[in-house]
Amino acid sequence: MTINSTQNAKVKMLRALKTKKGRETYGCFCIEGVNLLKDLPSGTKVKELFIRQSDYAGLAFLEERLGLSAELIADGIFDSVCDTINPSGAIAYAEIPEYNNVEGSTVCLLCGISDAGNMGTIFRTAAARGIKTLLLYGDCVDVFSPKVIRAGMGGTFSVNAVAVDDGRLDGLLEEYTLVGLDAGGTPIYDHKRKEKTIIAVGSEAHGLPANIKMRCAEILSLPMTGAVESLNAAVSISIAMYLL
Repeated sequence: MTINSTQNAKVKMLRALKTKKGRETYGCFCIEGVNLLKDLPSGTKVKELFIRQSDYAGLAFLEERLGLSAELIADGIFDSVCDTINPSGAIAYAEIPEYNNVEGSTVCLLCGISDAGNMGTIFRTAAARGIKTLLLYGDCVDVFSPKVIRAGMGGTFSVNAVAVDDGRLDGLLEEYTLVGLDAGGTPIYDHKRKEKTIIAVGSEAHGLPANIKMRCAEILSLPMTGAVESLNAAVSISIAMYLL
């Protein structure tokens, strides 16, 4: 049976999940796009799958891949629940995981990263680098927003995002060495890495918070020729992930 009404409860829910308030209300987030859905890790708790009516024949394989029977949504209504301009024909929603464990010898601390594209890029690089945990400090963008999920290209599903406050961070610093990225720091090439490291980066607008800087064992910089004055947060920490 095809969903044909904008007043359908599931249509309303999908629209709500595009907002942070909706995600908090339902405890779920949207996963939009065939490429993301077909490559989801098995542990992702997908609750329902929806396919645009005219695309069902070509996308029915997602039912077997996810172990769910898809609900069809009429084309115009389907397009209205998606966050992208030209949706690929499939959307699902999944339970927001509860992350609390900090794992790995290299961890990243993200301080006030508010741009969804940057956050998604950091997730993508962390997943590629094999980093298991990102620590979120301060006012960061919601990591389950549609734009972060898309920009992460699947990285969101394999990297833990753990919100931390000063107390939790101080506890971690009994085990990890904290280094910060800042233009005025020591060249990163001169750094002698300790066994377990947290790499901290701040927002482009504000940089590293003062109370994070004071906790750092060392402040590091990415040397630049002068033709460019700065790199954005996602590029900076992506480079650092591979150098440290």
